[in-house]
Amino acid sequence: MTGDVSYPLVLGVYSLRKVSEIGSGITTTDHENITYWYVRQTGEERFEVQPLATSGLPSGMVKPMASKDFIKAYTPEPFYYSKNPVPVVDSLAAKLLEVGQTHSLASLSEVERSALNALMVEKIVIPGPGKPGQDDALHALMTRIGRVIGILLCRDPKVRFEHRTRFNSCGVSLRKDGHLDQSLGYFSKALEIDGRDENVYFNIARVYFDMGELGECSKALEQALGLNPEFKEADKFARYVAKLGATSA
Repeated sequence: MTGDVSYPLVLGVYSLRKVSEIGSGITTTDHENITYWYVRQTGEERFEVQPLATSGLPSGMVKPMASKDFIKAYTPEPFYYSKNPVPVVDSLAAKLLEVGQTHSLASLSEVERSALNALMVEKIVIPGPGKPGQDDALHALMTRIGRVIGILLCRDPKVRFEHRTRFNSCGVSLRKDGHLDQSLGYFSKALEIDGRDENVYFNIARVYFDMGELGECSKALEQALGLNPEFKEADKFARYVAKLGATSA
């Protein structure tokens, strides 16, 4: 993140997977429990997570986390609200997504207002009429609201680009720290947003190389070069991996 980012920044929904053993002895089986969390970034190295209720809205205790702990444990779910539609989120989008629709704030139902407060993680206060700077305050408020809803729905190309850039950056950081499986998870989420990013495939190849999976590494490099035949680093890497494969065969 650059220094000009305004915090806190809503990042959307992330999942947390925990595997536990059920039973004992030869009947022991692994059970994966998945929970979903609403995430905000509160600083360059700080995050906070809040559980999603059955309503699909954030509710309950907010837990602060350091950056490295957060990205190692949580997986982004940028299309959560597309796959699990929440009617009140859709109605808020219809009324408030356009910055100019400031008049719609006053017409929100009690349910919509409560949902908006939950998504903004604060009580929304509409600037009073006649006060100095009212128009600017309303515009700033609607810009913040529009950004949050836009991030949650993940439809706008700019939002998707931001997500993809963030996921790719987190994947690189995780690979450098040796968290290879988690790194692949972030890169796969970046590809969910745009499956034609040769740089993501190149980064995936580097993870597989670190894992010693030369075959998968070569496949990822082939995909990178298929998207961009002029990708010199990928071509050089592919030649090196092919040479290693031939030597070990």
